[in-house]
Amino acid sequence: MKKWVFALFGAALSACATGANAQAIQFSPVVTLKIGQSSVLHGARASGCGGAAPDWATVKTWLPASELGTFADAGVRSRHSDSCKGEVKARAVRFTARKAGSERMRLFGDSIELTVK
Repeated sequence: MKKWVFALFGAALSACATGANAQAIQFSPVVTLKIGQSSVLHGARASGCGGAAPDWATVKTWLPASELGTFADAGVRSRHSDSCKGEVKARAVRFTARKAGSERMRLFGDSIELTVK
């Protein structure tokens, strides 16, 4: 009985650590990175609130040009959507800083002030 209880407790802890919250995209309108540092900036959701996240081939066509770094696919995660009034699946977008400077960009309708030091 004890082994079963400990196994159940361990599984519950593992689920909490690796659940949706561990993979949620946290949006910030102001981002500061060091050269070589990467961060998930935002996530693209489906046009409908319940749809699957768009694929990377589609999302990369929506990204702006950047003089400061490069964008990459960070997989499917969840994010909060005000218009959907809750969590939705989204394709996460990772940015890797390559050059010092500042720029303002728009990602999926939101403005981001990015600084690379």
